[in-house]
Amino acid sequence: MSDLLDVRVIGAPEVAAQAVGRLGELFDLDRQGGPHPSRKTPGLVLYYLAGRLRPAGAAAASGQAPLVQIRSHRPPRQPCRPGRLRRDVPG
Repeated sequence: MSDLLDVRVIGAPEVAAQAVGRLGELFDLDRQGGPHPSRKTPGLVLYYLAGRLRPAGAAAASGQAPLVQIRSHRPPRQPCRPGRLRRDVPG
């Protein structure tokens, strides 16, 4: 099994660019593509990254941000109401 990781970043242009910069500190990147405009949501951009996670001590030794500091800004999922399937719930 390969240790290669593919990551897709979707967000507002400024926020997505900042996230890609932070993720670049955590991964040894092999490929980076973007920004590409989102076809589903106007105003958002997509970045595609592929790389390998750096060893745990590498980021700390270089003073870079640990993975714990990167948080998801996606709202929590709402519980399903009776009679609805999970796939019918947006999010």
